Amino acid sequence: MKYLFRILVICFVLFGFSSCAPIPPLSPLEYTQLLTNIKDIFSVSLLLMMDSNIYSIRQSIARLYYGHYHLCRLIYNNLNGRDAENHTTAWEAMRKDLEDYGKTLKEMRIKYDYQASVVDESDVCADLEYIVAHKSKFDSLIEELKNTVSRFNSNPIFDQEFDAKIAEVEAVYESLLKSIEILLNKKKS
Repeated sequence: MKYLFRILVICFVLFGFSSCAPIPPLSPLEYTQLLTNIKDIFSVSLLLMMDSNIYSIRQSIARLYYGHYHLCRLIYNNLNGRDAENHTTAWEAMRKDLEDYGKTLKEMRIKYDYQASVVDESDVCADLEYIVAHKSKFDSLIEELKNTVSRFNSNPIFDQEFDAKIAEVEAVYESLLKSIEILLNKKKS
């Protein structure tokens, strides 16, 4: 009897507190809010980069990853009709070059969030150069997002807001890259 009771308790805990429901798609409000968050993340990254302090620059690089990841999440949502379960799932759904780029940025984030004490200035400069050299990957994520958004929503009001939000994200990212280039030029001279 005790054995049967234990099995019932274990089953209740396993199935009673876990959800087998699929992850729902993002609502239009969540979608546009996530676009705003992406712009804000890149803006914070820009502000940290402009500080020119090595610790701020490290955090800027780490935050930069999250802006890219959230773009990837939106693309995943467009393609699959639901949000991604985790970072790996989202990046693995991208074409190989974007997946590799995302994983490289994630490695940078981990390095600067958790291993910053072993990173020197030459590592930081190399990572900044990588980010600038791979602007085409950001552009590809934006293009993929634009190409797949019609699968998500065909509301003209949403389309207008989407276009405006994407333009804001692109403008902030462009400013961020210019700030990185200025910083790299200062380091070289």
